[in-house]
Amino acid sequence: MKKLILPLAFILARGALAQENTSSWGFVNNLPPGRPAIFGFVTTVDGKPIANAVVEVYLNSEFRTDFSVTDPQGFYALALPQRSEVWEIRVKADGFLPWSTRMGILARERLDIVLREDPRPAQEVRAESKERRKARKLMQEGLEAAKRGNRAVAMSLLRQAVNTDPLYAAAANNLGVQLRLAGELSEAEAAFRQALQADSFDYFARFNLAALLYDTGRFHEAAPMAEQAVLADPTSAPAEALLGRCLLALGQAAKALEHFQRAQNLSQGALDLQLEISDALALSGRLAEALAAKKAWLAQHSQDPRAPQVQATIAKLEARLR
Repeated sequence: MKKLILPLAFILARGALAQENTSSWGFVNNLPPGRPAIFGFVTTVDGKPIANAVVEVYLNSEFRTDFSVTDPQGFYALALPQRSEVWEIRVKADGFLPWSTRMGILARERLDIVLREDPRPAQEVRAESKERRKARKLMQEGLEAAKRGNRAVAMSLLRQAVNTDPLYAAAANNLGVQLRLAGELSEAEAAFRQALQADSFDYFARFNLAALLYDTGRFHEAAPMAEQAVLADPTSAPAEALLGRCLLALGQAAKALEHFQRAQNLSQGALDLQLEISDALALSGRLAEALAAKKAWLAQHSQDPRAPQVQATIAKLEARLR
């Protein structure tokens, strides 16, 4: 049976995995229903806004999922990839003591944060480098250009960000995303690998590199990278689904099926993996179950461009079962 190897467009269930700072009320209000998010204001003890504070979200205190930088009003907003009870929020700003808390984020949660001034002398405090601040500004400008559809400007700004701070993983990853969209695959791969050299635990770079390797047929390389993405974010349904696809392409049907089922559980049914599951069942010799799964999918997706191919596969399975 011919396996369905889906293109990248079917893999990126969240869209391109760019690391963005999207601090605005409009961003919060326009999130899809049910998408978990956290937002609020970062202020001093006397209520003054703190601009340029970095709000980071970690999973299990180890793997950073994303970050936001507060605007002049001290506002931040972050959409999260999954609902979870184990998020850790960390906040840092020049001249203030770091702050953190743990909380479950299952919907849109408002969290206002108060930072206290750091009493230590300035020479004892290691501030963020000027290169990192400049690179972050360039990256944010690049992301805004990308949103406006000006990819050439976006890539130019993101290249400047990477050149300014080669160890800034988010900038290298975002450059890779834009290069990938422009069809510059070898350069995109180099950018994702640079991001991983800067931060070996970066989920976004791991996932994006694995997706690129998978989409170009390098399944033996894609599978371990997808597994690393799962380790970086164990709550990520897209990472589990991608790992399942990689394993299926390598003929490891039983393991693939496990990851497809985890992806479905994590996404609470939001990911449509019926075809992949049916392929894994067929490759495992469970033909009757595979046939039922394909028929169920076809009944719901009769107008899908893949429908004729699925119909042909159904006919072959029925023939094998006679």
